[in-house]
Amino acid sequence: MEHRGGFAGGGGRGGRGGRSRPRGAFAGRSRPYPWPHHHPHHSLPISENVSGMSDGVIGPQSSFQLTSKSSRSRPRGSHHATRGSSSAPAKRDFSEVTIGYRELLELSEKDGTEILLRFTQQNLKFANTLRKSAEALKPDLIVLFMKCVSKVCEVAFDESKSSILGKISQSEFMATLERYFLDLPYVKINDKQSNSLFWYDCDDFWINVFKFYNCVISLMPSIALDTLPRLVDVNKLTIQGLRDHQKERFQDELLENFDDIQIRLVLLKEEAAAKLETRKASEEDTPVPDDFKSKPILPDISELRSKHSVFLRPNIIEGAYNSVEHYLDVQFRLMREDYISPMRDAIMSYIKDPTQRRYNGGRFYRNTVFKHLAISKKRVGVLVAFNQGQRRWNLKAFIKRFLFGSLLCFTKDDFNTCFFGTIVDRSENLLSQGTVIVDLENVELSDELFSETYIMFESDVFYLQYGPVLKALQSIGENLPMKNCIVNMQVSENLPSYIKERYVINDNFIVDLTMDEAWPTAETLGFDESQYNAYKMALTREFVTIQGPPGTGKTYIGLKIVETLLKNISEAEKPILVMCYTNHALDQFLSGILPTTENLVRIGGQSKNEALAKRYNLHSLRERHHNSHSRQLYDVIGQMEAAQNVIFNIDSDFCVVNCDVVLHYLKSIIKEFHSKIFKSHDHFREWLLMTDKPKEVLIYLKENLQECYQAVINTMTQDRIDDLIKLKDFENLLADEDDEDGCGIKTEQDNFSLFYMAKAIQKLDLLMSKCENERRYYMLENRKRLILCQLFFLKKQLTNERRIEVDFSDKDPYELNANQRWWMYWFWCGKLKRCMFQKLMELQKIYHGVFKLFESDNMMNDISTLKDADVIGLTTTAAARLRPLLCTLSPSIVVVEEAAEVLESHVVVNLNEHCKHVIMIGDHQQLRPMTASYRLGKHFNMDISLFERMFKNGKNFCQLSVQHRMRPDFASLITPSIYSTLHNHPSVSDYPDIKGVSKNMFFVSHQVPEEMDEELSSRTNIYEANFVIRLAKYLIQQGYEASEITMLSTYSGQMFYMRQLKRNMEALRDVKLCVLDNYQGEENKIILLTLVRSNLDNSIGFLSIANRVCVALSRAKEGFYIIGNMTNLTHESELWNKINTTLMSQNSIGLSIPLQCQNHHIITQVTTHDDFDKVAEGGCLNQCKVLLKCGHVCQRLCHVNLDDHEDYKCKDKCDKECEIGHKCRLLCFQSCLCSEMLQKLFKCGHTNTVMCNVNPDTARCFVEVTVTLPLCSHEVKATCYMPIDEIACSMECVDRLPCGHACTELCHKRKDPEHLEYECKIICGRPNKNCMQDHRCQKLCYQDCENCTIQVTKTRENCSHSQKVACHEDIDLVPCKKPCKRAMLCGHFCTNKCCEPCTGCLVKVAKERSCGHSIMVPCSQDPETVKCDKQCPRTLQCGHKCRNKCSEQCGLKACFEQVSNPYESLCGHDFKILCKDTKLDSFGSMLVMEFCKEPCGMILKDCEHICQGTCGKCRGRLHPPCSQACGNRLICGHICDDPCREFCSMCRKPCRVFCKHSKCPFFCGVPCKPCKHPCDRKCVHSTCTKECGELCNREPCSEPCKLVMKCGHKCLGLCGEQCLDICKICKPEEFPQVFFGDEDDEDAKFIKLLDCQHVVEVGGMDHWVDSKESGEIAYPRCPHCNMPIMNTPRYYKVIKTTFKDIQNAKRKIYGDPKEIKALVTKLNTEMQALQKPNIDLVFKNVSEWKSVVMKIKNNPTIKTLLKDMQDPKKWLKKTVAWSKVDVENYILQTAMLNRLANIFLKMNQMVESKHVEVQLKFLLRVLYECNRKMTQQQVDSFECELSRTNSMVRYQVADNYINSLQTGTALDKKELPRLNNLIFSNKLFDATTKTEVEQLFKSLSFKIDDINLERAMIVKAVGLKQGHWFKCPNGHPYCIGECGGAMEESKCPECGCKIGGTHHRLLDNNQLAPEMDRASHAAYSDFANEQMMVHRNFN
Repeated sequence: MEHRGGFAGGGGRGGRGGRSRPRGAFAGRSRPYPWPHHHPHHSLPISENVSGMSDGVIGPQSSFQLTSKSSRSRPRGSHHATRGSSSAPAKRDFSEVTIGYRELLELSEKDGTEILLRFTQQNLKFANTLRKSAEALKPDLIVLFMKCVSKVCEVAFDESKSSILGKISQSEFMATLERYFLDLPYVKINDKQSNSLFWYDCDDFWINVFKFYNCVISLMPSIALDTLPRLVDVNKLTIQGLRDHQKERFQDELLENFDDIQIRLVLLKEEAAAKLETRKASEEDTPVPDDFKSKPILPDISELRSKHSVFLRPNIIEGAYNSVEHYLDVQFRLMREDYISPMRDAIMSYIKDPTQRRYNGGRFYRNTVFKHLAISKKRVGVLVAFNQGQRRWNLKAFIKRFLFGSLLCFTKDDFNTCFFGTIVDRSENLLSQGTVIVDLENVELSDELFSETYIMFESDVFYLQYGPVLKALQSIGENLPMKNCIVNMQVSENLPSYIKERYVINDNFIVDLTMDEAWPTAETLGFDESQYNAYKMALTREFVTIQGPPGTGKTYIGLKIVETLLKNISEAEKPILVMCYTNHALDQFLSGILPTTENLVRIGGQSKNEALAKRYNLHSLRERHHNSHSRQLYDVIGQMEAAQNVIFNIDSDFCVVNCDVVLHYLKSIIKEFHSKIFKSHDHFREWLLMTDKPKEVLIYLKENLQECYQAVINTMTQDRIDDLIKLKDFENLLADEDDEDGCGIKTEQDNFSLFYMAKAIQKLDLLMSKCENERRYYMLENRKRLILCQLFFLKKQLTNERRIEVDFSDKDPYELNANQRWWMYWFWCGKLKRCMFQKLMELQKIYHGVFKLFESDNMMNDISTLKDADVIGLTTTAAARLRPLLCTLSPSIVVVEEAAEVLESHVVVNLNEHCKHVIMIGDHQQLRPMTASYRLGKHFNMDISLFERMFKNGKNFCQLSVQHRMRPDFASLITPSIYSTLHNHPSVSDYPDIKGVSKNMFFVSHQVPEEMDEELSSRTNIYEANFVIRLAKYLIQQGYEASEITMLSTYSGQMFYMRQLKRNMEALRDVKLCVLDNYQGEENKIILLTLVRSNLDNSIGFLSIANRVCVALSRAKEGFYIIGNMTNLTHESELWNKINTTLMSQNSIGLSIPLQCQNHHIITQVTTHDDFDKVAEGGCLNQCKVLLKCGHVCQRLCHVNLDDHEDYKCKDKCDKECEIGHKCRLLCFQSCLCSEMLQKLFKCGHTNTVMCNVNPDTARCFVEVTVTLPLCSHEVKATCYMPIDEIACSMECVDRLPCGHACTELCHKRKDPEHLEYECKIICGRPNKNCMQDHRCQKLCYQDCENCTIQVTKTRENCSHSQKVACHEDIDLVPCKKPCKRAMLCGHFCTNKCCEPCTGCLVKVAKERSCGHSIMVPCSQDPETVKCDKQCPRTLQCGHKCRNKCSEQCGLKACFEQVSNPYESLCGHDFKILCKDTKLDSFGSMLVMEFCKEPCGMILKDCEHICQGTCGKCRGRLHPPCSQACGNRLICGHICDDPCREFCSMCRKPCRVFCKHSKCPFFCGVPCKPCKHPCDRKCVHSTCTKECGELCNREPCSEPCKLVMKCGHKCLGLCGEQCLDICKICKPEEFPQVFFGDEDDEDAKFIKLLDCQHVVEVGGMDHWVDSKESGEIAYPRCPHCNMPIMNTPRYYKVIKTTFKDIQNAKRKIYGDPKEIKALVTKLNTEMQALQKPNIDLVFKNVSEWKSVVMKIKNNPTIKTLLKDMQDPKKWLKKTVAWSKVDVENYILQTAMLNRLANIFLKMNQMVESKHVEVQLKFLLRVLYECNRKMTQQQVDSFECELSRTNSMVRYQVADNYINSLQTGTALDKKELPRLNNLIFSNKLFDATTKTEVEQLFKSLSFKIDDINLERAMIVKAVGLKQGHWFKCPNGHPYCIGECGGAMEESKCPECGCKIGGTHHRLLDNNQLAPEMDRASHAAYSDFANEQMMVHRNFN
């Protein structure tokens, strides 16, 4: 059976496309998806053998199809052959296959992208079609082909389009096309039919030809010149001939179009000639060796090893280039050499000395191997493991290594040959294992690639900045935008062509741009004079460069220009393109544009501005767009994965390749008599394990594996050993595997591997340990020995290093010994492996083509998002990479910020042909472009930007000259040293002096040497780092905010070291630390600069470059402090000599910085960082001695912040006195209270001893007094101060109660004096009610007495039985429950109770029935009234014994014997059915389908697993959902336990989220509620003030813990964290091992991860947590055990951020209550539709319908949802345990049931059909068995079946009309069998079949609806009520009048059959005809009579 799906199920006529699904490795997740290593069988059968494969082609006719379990998250559309099918696929020769007419016709209706994809995929068919001769290629094919080609010409993907058009233009097809044109005028009328498409629409054909010609001319001018001139001449002759001979009318425009094409070709020819002359002229001075446009981007090995100089020409700084080609050639060669040169130097150094540790230009990694294919973010690459053998990797070392897009070079022969690759994925998870994923360039996958060891070279040059630019330079033609300015260096004074002369400026002025006098003044606009000139020039010149020294307002003026443009330009000129060199500058510039317009888009994911990143980033604005190529991409990836898994299983040493895979691929070489071992995996397994020869296995084990033999023997007793030696029981062990007696274990039949066999042994051990049954234990023991033998035997074979391959195809496989069988197996594996590598190479080519189209589709979606924006911003690197996108957008205005830092090529390639206005802003005297090769920058002027080139030529530029940033002192450092003139704005002279330092600017010079950081290839200076850190802290103590201070480092190594120091100082948390190059364009109030360089060689590196120095010295506004080695600097640089002179003249340089106390004005000289201890509090070493409010002085050391005195606690003794003169005994800060004891006279007259501060007039007197209470007259003692009415009486109450008892409470005259509410709690003691024996009441006195319930024995008077009853009861009124003692007439005693009357005898006795059987019945019962349940002895008509009970009716329907199927098998399988079903009607074939038990074997499209259903259950059409375990990791971290499905549902495991206050009580998939308790994170330094569930506003404290451990040493933990029990001195063995690299440092601090109790170094762990890959949503994990970190307080900020992201993801899956409520309302509507009365009436006899409806109605989930929905308030508060996905599934199933009901109702009204009833019951059974979410395949299949059912109804109507009524034409009778075959077949009723059926229905001579109308008219004419119409056995209708009951027999006038009946009884073979009058029952029937009686009774 040939696979008819398209490309991986995608595009063929028989296949259905899959869908893109976010799940597992491919759902947005950022981590890689490497091939699995643990599963032994990831490969499933493929649909055709090897010989039927095409070369690199997988299309609709190709059947190569790979699937794998691990790739199930990708969509599939493949349809594999049914497993049970006996027909083998036919072999086809694909070498001559072409694109046929039907396929071209289908393609011509698709869009150009789809056509381009198909042409790309079907490379061989496409090429064969082009090679066809004119005679073989039919004319209509040519017309269709040109239509497809014209659509391809409209696609925006130039690269793929050029490839296809190039093949067409250079193929034989062009000659065929010419012959076709020449024949057109002379076609005879009779021959026009073969070219009907042309004659039907000539104009459309010629338009397609024009599109083809124009596209070839635009994309490939050289090819156009070779092929098109002759064709155009032929076309003109053809058109003239068609006018003359065919009398065709063409408009004159047609010939004019061809004239235009001829003109374009002539211009192209002239241009090529001029270009050749220009090149010859330029080559006279410097001959050019080759055309740069034909040079490859990547070098070959000869270039990398060449010692000859490369042909280069310098960038022309002054003057013009010869031509555009000259200009592009220079730029291209310089760019290419810039990235190749460092590679060449490094490789040549390595070849010369491979033992060095480091080489300039890159790094070398030895022992590099290619592991396997891997997938990351839809990119297929190869997993590369480098430096094999090294166990641990320090992630810090990879900060600048293995960047995305970096270039790698691989060699296995010391660079005699090599190939390249680029980094696809470098996640931390990969790097920590020493691996990366690489996309190899032009490398075919082969066994050799994965088996060799390589040397890998990583270039230091970032290739991503070069590759796209070089490709773009090659694609630029002669029409270079702005070439007059860029190439010819001409001054442009023209207005931009788009501009209108009048502009609105500053919202107030309408200005004519061409008139200077019309412009407002500079003061009016708020500019200085230089800014004013720049602003005018930018608006009035089409090409402008604006230079601005530091602080002159470059960004300000740029924003003003953009603001003015946005307010004046038309929508047609938008968007404005803004490019910057750095992400920071881009963020800053775009943020400035936001007040003008919010309609901007920022491209790129490196934005640090949160607003831009979230609201305006392209990624967040990108529309939800389904990529039309995702399905093809996933299919190819899935097939590559499956092929890779086959190879992996072959190479593994723990599993055997699946036999289905071996048989499928190698069918052509496996002999027929060998195929018997491939019947199933069991047969294959048994053959390899020699279970057919157990004796040989035992001998083999004894000879080869003595330890295995002993392991098996040692598990047996002595008597079992004797049996084993006799080889009897061992044969049984190896042969008997049908253990059905409950041993509980079977070896994994489908998982033939060591892993599963070992797992089976473990499970057996567990069962044996719990087994108490001896027989069961014995069987378990046998099974264990069997598997143990097989395990050792299999391990020996798989781990054998010598895998001998021998072909024994000519021998009987069962005659081979063990070694020969495995040699044969390895022979097959070798063949299979080579086959898989061949397929991988083919798929790799297809993948690259599909991936290009996939990215292009994404680009088109981005264009739809970007085209409506006002401004688009991106970096120059991103712009080069996205050049096709920008060219499509064609922005008219380009603004380049930081233009002086950008390489000229980066700017030029991003100017599109529609560019009309270029504005460049920058300063070449600050930072120049960075070149990888110093030589190219120095000698070839490559580091001269286009901006600087314009400036040096004095063309199109203006200069800003007033700085508004820094003090004049600071400006003097760069003027005139760097800038000749730079004026200071008056505002910069008004800055206040820096507090705490006597100088606003100072240079601290020192001689401490620097250090080299080998890992980062950078430098550090510890002295400078410590100094700057302490200086920053000192400045913060002076009152400056942390955000006002910036620390700059000239080297990244210094910056990383300072970052570690900064972490330990909480005060510096918000101080910015940055590398100098990244701070260009920024400023701050105070700058602290560390220059780092200090050495004996006087080397100062790039500090000698004036541009870098200019940036360093111009960032500060008010305070500037530098530390460095001035001796080194002045020795090597004249510029630094000038700077030093300026500093000395200002007395601002020295060995120590002078700090000045703000309080005492004492100068403290600080030379080292330790000297800052002298100013520890920010002041000096004097005491503060500031007079406090209390009169004492502050005792602290001098501190600057005097506000501290408000909270200062004075510890001096208080010197205040009380009024009496007592001295205060407290400290000064405590509140005074005199505590001297005195005797004082109170108002009551008593004297009390109290403290001095007590007031006797208001104080309470506590003297005890005696008082008489007024209410009871009792005397009691009380405290003096208490009011008498509040004093409680303490005497006992002596009152007597009405019951006679005494009151037991205290005196209570104030409350209830009459005891009205008092309850007496004494025992009652009175006699019980109705008591006969004087029993006393035991209740409390206040309770009512009840009837006496004490049990007493009483004797009845009527039966003399005694019984215990309640004392108050009459015994004779209680029924006697004792047995009756009376004898009955039969002699048996009565078995009833005494109180019951004696009835029939119930004693069972044996009695004989009339059937002859003896049965046990009650003595009094007649045996004939009891059904006999004995076996029926009768023989049925069919000859089988009746299997019913004797009492049941015999008949054919009661025969349940299995017999051969007499009907035609719809599925092709042979199966048995029940004898009772052999006499069914014509629909018997459908009814008996359910008995087919053959495995379905189809591949499920949703997951690519094999269907587990049977053929009868699925019927090839409706498959049950996959039952395999999912196993994916959900976003919450749990493993999905659901069965395999399209996507994972809501996680129902308990939620793991908890905190100190509470735990989330819901399922894990339900969004958690954040905790509202206050956060408890605090320490002495800071406290979090947020709620527990919010992001903490307290940063982790990095101060060391002050506590001491039990051993006496300091705690190594941090403040605020849990103390640690580790000590390097006392417990060295427990001290953490080195992992991050800093654990051995003396000052290393540690933290315990509370989730897993591991102790880790804080600095490394902080970096580990912070370096989580961008875009990944996952909790940080422990680096040791990989456990998620969820409860370690230090990382709460990251944890809570992740928690928030996870909750957002949960909400998308779960839905909100309002959304779910809306769905439940919809579900309720569908449920109510099921309860319509007419539905119940129609389905009253269909039990399946009732079952499905009751199942849905009684579903507890649905009932709960509908109930909860009734209470809106409760609904919004309730956390529903079901997600919106669950409710949508219930809606789907209920809606399907409603649709099914509507179809059946329709049928019931039109016709009666048993076929439809069978189909209905089948679909109802499917719905009933659907216990979980329906997969997409189920939904699609069910939709198809609903369409089939509808067609069945229509077919029955047509059949009844044609055959039963003998109407219809001959054509109708001919088409009816075709309809029958299509509708009632067992194949899927897909769209194609449905369309064909509809066409056949339309072809009938009547309409189905007309038949119904005709019937209605007949019924109306006859005038009878419903239920009077019947039909004969052949379906011919007739009617019965009067009551509707049959009273006589007659004959059908149509066919002669008997009709009618007698005595109101219809003949058995006649039946009701509901299709005539929609009756549900006959007018005269039991049902009708019952309804009439009910109606009468009601009335």
